[in-house]
Amino acid sequence: MTIEHHAALAAFWMVLGACVGSFLNVCAYRIPRGMSLTKPRSRCPGCGNAIRARDNVPVLGWLILRGHCRGCRAPISVRYPAVELTMGLLFAMPYLVALAVAGGDPWERVGAVPMLAFLVSNWAVGLALAWLVLVGPLGFQAINGRRVGAGYGAQPSIAPPSPAIVD
Repeated sequence: MTIEHHAALAAFWMVLGACVGSFLNVCAYRIPRGMSLTKPRSRCPGCGNAIRARDNVPVLGWLILRGHCRGCRAPISVRYPAVELTMGLLFAMPYLVALAVAGGDPWERVGAVPMLAFLVSNWAVGLALAWLVLVGPLGFQAINGRRVGAGYGAQPSIAPPSPAIVD
């Protein structure tokens, strides 16, 4: 594959990770409050207006709105794009590291299945850790003006390094 292919894949993993980060934000907000993850659509906590689809694009929506609700101009926490960007980087970094360490094209050198297994195992660890920090016992949510632990969590699994990728 060419450098353009690798850049496109890294961008794809980044966008995929940002979307996962957006869903983690939904989980972190709704689960401790006993709300559904699917309904209603995302709303501004200030005015209650539904957030438009074009404003709900990970990271970009927050930047376009300059961190404020389109309806009431209430501030939107920087935590939302920070989580989305962090998850995007967590998804792209294993791929970029594999490219740097592999000494050639890892897709051709080790094959598609070991490469995807390496990426998925790294993403699983990243998601487990993000879950712990955002929603789990390490994360804290403000509910009714008090800071309380969410009480949800997952045991992080440590993925063994793949010798086919690292050797």
